Amino acid sequence: MVARAAARGADLIVLPEGYVPGYQLREVDEVPLVEGRRWLGEAARRHRVHIALGVMSPSGSLLELAGPEGGRWSYRKRFPTFREARYWGPGEQVVIAETSIGRVGLVLCADLMQGATWRPLIGRVDLIAMAAAWPHYSAPPDHLPAVVRQALGPVFIASNPYREQLMPQVARAVGAPLVFSNATGPFLGRDHFAGGAAIFDADGRELARAEGDRALVLAEVTGATPPGAPLKHPVGWRTFNALHRWAAAGRFRYGRRGGSGEGR
Repeated sequence: MVARAAARGADLIVLPEGYVPGYQLREVDEVPLVEGRRWLGEAARRHRVHIALGVMSPSGSLLELAGPEGGRWSYRKRFPTFREARYWGPGEQVVIAETSIGRVGLVLCADLMQGATWRPLIGRVDLIAMAAAWPHYSAPPDHLPAVVRQALGPVFIASNPYREQLMPQVARAVGAPLVFSNATGPFLGRDHFAGGAAIFDADGRELARAEGDRALVLAEVTGATPPGAPLKHPVGWRTFNALHRWAAAGRFRYGRRGGSGEGR
């Protein structure tokens, strides 16, 4: 896919979260990170293109960016999901890559839900690269405690449609195009990754969208525009996001660390 995109003139290619070695909720060793970084650097140089690659590492979910001239940037997910927080601590740094194609803000999946992710990007980036392994939930996740399933289950089910509302709003609020790459295929049990890779311009207009599990989505985007109106979450989502922040920071735990590795 990288070769196809580069041959069609892509300047930036974004691959999903956990693309190497495949999204998984369990402790991993350094091998995927070492091999992923080696492949990434070689591919960026060979195809003369910038590539953002989702990699699972011992410290958490990373988005690695490499440029054709040798530039390298690494972003660790700042807001792990409820289950991810049982395995990994949160990243601490906002990462804005100063590349030859402009300033690229790096974002991973559930980070999108938090204003602390996109507010530091306002007026400072020319493009947002967002990789995800975002599921489509057909029911509240089985691994959650009963009280949490009852209280937050409907929110989990609505998270995929809400993400679709958020992405163009974030693009407008930041004033920069947003490139979204999401995993596809089976997730757990009845659920599957939502796919739906898309590209939005700085005004939040959708320029391109994956059809089904189509692997390659291309669009030409212009640079940043003046930031738009601040994004405000509805009250119910503010409550969910507060719990998410607490979980990401290790302040909300359930079950035992490690567990079966099922669910998010």
